Amino acid sequence: MSEKFNRTDYDFGFSFVSDEEMKAKEAELSKQLVETEKSSQDKLEQLRDMIMLFLNNMLKDPDKPWIYWPDRQTKVKDFMEKIKKL
Repeated sequence: MSEKFNRTDYDFGFSFVSDEEMKAKEAELSKQLVETEKSSQDKLEQLRDMIMLFLNNMLKDPDKPWIYWPDRQTKVKDFMEKIKKL
């Protein structure tokens, strides 16, 4: 026995939008892009500042041939975790 034709079987789920709706969606997406760019820029600046602080500390007392760094492993791991959280 053949199935009866049902219009909803061929409704592909799309609809038409007006120019105003499309412009509103574009404006929303543009705003999200700006926010994402700002967030990414902030994270990059934080990362740069963290690395520069580390490097500046490493440059201190260049005449001394040795660096005393107690608990280095824990401190480096903590630093790595902070970077990952960015």
